[in-house]
Amino acid sequence: MKPPIPERPDLPHEVEHVHVRADGLRLRGRRLAGGDPLLVFVHGFRSHHGGNKAEAIARFAAARGLGCLRLDLAGHGGSDGDFEAFRVTEAARDMTDAVAALAPAAVVLIGSSLGALVALSMARAGDLPVAGMLCIAPACHFVSRNPAAHDPSLRQQLRQRGHIEAFDPYGQQPYRITQALIDDALAAEPAPGPIDLPLPVRLVHGTADASVGHAESEDLHRRIPGSSLRLIEGGDHRLNGHLPVILEELDCLLSAMPSASAKTR
Repeated sequence: MKPPIPERPDLPHEVEHVHVRADGLRLRGRRLAGGDPLLVFVHGFRSHHGGNKAEAIARFAAARGLGCLRLDLAGHGGSDGDFEAFRVTEAARDMTDAVAALAPAAVVLIGSSLGALVALSMARAGDLPVAGMLCIAPACHFVSRNPAAHDPSLRQQLRQRGHIEAFDPYGQQPYRITQALIDDALAAEPAPGPIDLPLPVRLVHGTADASVGHAESEDLHRRIPGSSLRLIEGGDHRLNGHLPVILEELDCLLSAMPSASAKTR
């Protein structure tokens, strides 16, 4: 079951946006016209484009005359698709195609939690003019460093049923994680060693993140040459109480990028 999307007022000048895949599946979200770079927000697992961070980033873009795109991934929010069929690699392809259709001169990817793994996959593929990336509480080792992945009882359940029943820490209904999703997420995880990204990368993580420990961002910081890491003391996984810090990091990222033309789309 997809998590519900809260009803929120539309932002000024933002419009509904639908990207249609070649197979007819529709990804739905919102787009703000503006200058480059285009800010692209990629939400996390079982999240959606209408969260607090996504809205704060859209308002940030509007205040600076920049474009912004935030879409629900397949099987999430208002987009088509079965949640149990969600795949990280497919999400990266979908978002790449959706962004490419807008033909931006420059793109800044902003990935939250598992969305950071999707954004990292997009940046490394080299199919978009990615000029910078902000990772918020990145979960780039979604499977391999998840303690549940090494629980003998869960591994037995996975072998017997082909899926495990997972419980949402934020109070939503239980959901299934399939072997196919696990295999796909493992394939998407960055291999050991340096991660070569010829663009500015900033990482933000809370020290009290109970879902993805901040050691994940510390590891990425060591492996991505030239990246920066900001730890937020006492910050949880969602970091909704620290939006000004996230926007400050985004502002610093934009300042570190070569000037992009401000073409209006």
